[in-house]
Amino acid sequence: MNRFRRSFPLALAGLFLSCTLCASAFAADYVSVKKDGVNIRSGPGPENPIVMEVFRGFPLQVQETKGKWLHVIDYEKDSGWVSKDMVDDTKTVIVVSKSSANMRQEPNAKSAKIADVEPGVVLQLIGKKGDWRQVKHSGGTTGWLHQDLIWPK
Repeated sequence: MNRFRRSFPLALAGLFLSCTLCASAFAADYVSVKKDGVNIRSGPGPENPIVMEVFRGFPLQVQETKGKWLHVIDYEKDSGWVSKDMVDDTKTVIVVSKSSANMRQEPNAKSAKIADVEPGVVLQLIGKKGDWRQVKHSGGTTGWLHQDLIWPK
């Protein structure tokens, strides 16, 4: 019995650590583009052809790292490689609704609409509450959008 008392806390701690490591392994890693005109390439290196050009703040999901290059995908599932020097960990989102999205004063659909945000607009993510994301436009307007209207959620 004494042996069980000593080993049980260790086993419990090991289980907790395993679950924590598994969860972080599955968590998506996102980055944002640092400036306008950043090239996304077909492979990890400047010699590879450019497949798209993205603008400042554009969010990208990291799939893989190879040296100083990141394999990334965007909200439309387009993929390519970007230099680590061209991105940072600023949290941004892009509006993906089919038409303009209603930015709300509070995190609920009955709250006052404070702005219409067009698809493709990039916003800084500043908070979360349930299914709602608090965002800030580059012009300074701050409000709430439902997670279904943006990427990443």
